[in-house]
Amino acid sequence: MNAVRVPRLVLRAAVWELRKVTAFRAGFWLKEIFRNLARPLVMVCVLMSASGLPQGVAGDGVSLQSAVAYMVVVALLEKLIFHDRCLELSDQIFQGYITKYFTMPFPYFVLPAGRFVQHTLLQLAIVVPAWTLLSWWIPEWCPPPKDALHAFWSVSLVLIGSLCFLLFYFTLHALAFWLDVVWTTLVMARMLALFCGGMILPPMLMPESVQAAFAWTFPWWTIAMPVQLAAGGMGAEQAAHLWLQGLATLSVWMLVLIAIAATVWSRGRRRYAGSGM
Repeated sequence: MNAVRVPRLVLRAAVWELRKVTAFRAGFWLKEIFRNLARPLVMVCVLMSASGLPQGVAGDGVSLQSAVAYMVVVALLEKLIFHDRCLELSDQIFQGYITKYFTMPFPYFVLPAGRFVQHTLLQLAIVVPAWTLLSWWIPEWCPPPKDALHAFWSVSLVLIGSLCFLLFYFTLHALAFWLDVVWTTLVMARMLALFCGGMILPPMLMPESVQAAFAWTFPWWTIAMPVQLAAGGMGAEQAAHLWLQGLATLSVWMLVLIAIAATVWSRGRRRYAGSGM
C-alpha cells in the first residue's frame, strides 16, 4: 500500500466516525460534549469545600485558587485525550467479527487512527471556545494561556500524549486475544494513568519525590506539565526547556508503545481462532 493512500483512508475513516457520533444528538451531547468533565469538577468541589489550603495565591503557588484553577484546566485539556472507550477492539475480538478486517486491503490500525483524528478535531472545536469563554468569564478559576506560544507548547504536548494513550489502550484492548475479561484491566490501567498524569490530584499537593517519579511517564507530560506550561508561571527559557523535555519523553514513549502494540497485535492475530476464546 502506498504512503499516500493510508492518510487518505485515515481521513475518510475520520469523516465516517464524525458522521456516526453526530447521528444521535442525545448521545453526541452526553459522550462528546460532557465527556471527562465529571471527575475533575467533583475534585474542584472537594477542594473548595474541604481543603485546608490557604485562600488566594500563595507565594509558593500552592493555594486553593491555584489547585482549583489547575483542575478546571484539566477538565478542559483532558477532553483532548483519547479515551479507552473510543475503541471497540476487544468487543470485536470477543464477538468474532474482527476476522472480517483481516481480509481488507489496508491495515486495521487505519480505523482506530481515523477515530483518533475525528476525536481530536471534534474535541479541539469544543475545548478552544469553551476555554476562551471560561477564561473571560471566570479568569481567576480558569486562567487563559499566558500567550499563543505557551498555548502551542501546552496543546502540542497534550495531542502527542493523546496519541500515546491511543497506542496504550490499543495494546490493552488487544490483550483480548489472550484474556476473557479485559474491562477490569482497562479500568485499573486508566485509573493508574490518570493518577500519574495529575488528573485526579493536583501535582502541587503531591510530594516532590512522587512528582519526580511520575515525570518518567507519558501521562505526566500529557496533562500535568501542559497545564503548568499554559499557565506560564515560569520563565520563558525554563518553559521552552520543559517543552523540549516533554517532546523527547513523549517521543520515546510513542516509539516504545508502537513496538509493543505491533507485537501484541501480530502475535494475537496468529493465535486467534474466532469468538469464544
